Amino acid sequence: DLNGGNIIFHGKKKEFDDIDIKRKKLKIDLKNSIKLNGVCSNNIQNEDFIIPLNCLVSISGVSGSGKSSLIHKVLVPTIKQYIADKSYNKTLIKNINGIDNIKSIVELTQSQIGINSRSIVATYLNVFDRIRDIYASLDIVKEFKFNKSYFSFNSSIGACETCKGLGEVENSICPNCLGQRYKPEVLDVKYNNLSIFEVLNTPITQLFKIFNDKKLNFAFEILQKLGLSHITLGRTTPTLSGGEAQRLKLAKTLIESFSKIKQGNFLFVLDEPTTGLNQKDIIKIYSIFNEILSFGNSIIIIEHNLDIIRNSDFIIDIGIGSGKDGGQNIFSGSFENLLKNNISLTAKAFRREFDKIENIKINKLILKAKMPKDVQKKC
Repeated sequence: DLNGGNIIFHGKKKEFDDIDIKRKKLKIDLKNSIKLNGVCSNNIQNEDFIIPLNCLVSISGVSGSGKSSLIHKVLVPTIKQYIADKSYNKTLIKNINGIDNIKSIVELTQSQIGINSRSIVATYLNVFDRIRDIYASLDIVKEFKFNKSYFSFNSSIGACETCKGLGEVENSICPNCLGQRYKPEVLDVKYNNLSIFEVLNTPITQLFKIFNDKKLNFAFEILQKLGLSHITLGRTTPTLSGGEAQRLKLAKTLIESFSKIKQGNFLFVLDEPTTGLNQKDIIKIYSIFNEILSFGNSIIIIEHNLDIIRNSDFIIDIGIGSGKDGGQNIFSGSFENLLKNNISLTAKAFRREFDKIENIKINKLILKAKMPKDVQKKC
């Protein structure tokens, strides 16, 4: 990556851990909340939860504690069903209140986007057509009697005849187009001195200077706010990391539905969207979270990142451990009150009670060894 390879921090681990990222928190109104009673799914058995709306809520806990069961197996399908026909599955939940005003739910997971090398960021975001329109509008293109199809490497009239637009032949770079996917006559067409291939391989941060187009620049702005300015429009979607893929899904939703989102009452559900982000980009993602919330929407994040959890308006910690040792609503409330909790492993991580956090093994024996005696008795 052209934007990688730079040393962004040098110093002691403690100094790195102490880098302070702060988000201005919103006031919680528990009267405006989703109330779940008698949740039953996997290791969660007959638990109650309150999830406040119009704020940023983090669902924390160790892997396997029940976070995904609560959100992806119970909350999301229940709300989707309720929006559709005002009913819900009472085998998953005995009762639910506070969801009548939710207009739509957007669930974003870390599942891969696309499985073939012809799927690129530009096509996924539906901005490639606009770029091709711009190239097709050039005088020289009209003179050659080209149309927009020439600027698609998935089209036989524009794609390299040797590699059929893939850029490679039998896992080696195409000897004819040298990986550029297009026929020579297509690559000869320049917009602001760049061929279509060069535009697709220019980092997002530089594309603002190339295009004077409202729709494209809005898309680029969203990508930049989500910490995706390092990727290119020609990046093949199967090569994206889980965190990048999820943020790209969020970008697509914001680009395509921003006018509806501004009307409020959307519920966004994200699953570790900060994976792969550095501290600087986490600050950027807060700005777009706050913008979403400013229109009266809600965000729920399943998260392990301590910075995100710390800066959430409300935290639900599920545990204590994983599997049969998890599934309990250990804590619900503010970050300040979480720090006072003597049982939560998330609270212990914030208080740095573990010498080596990577050595925590979640099973009952080791947990008891690390817990105070009064807590062991409760288990």
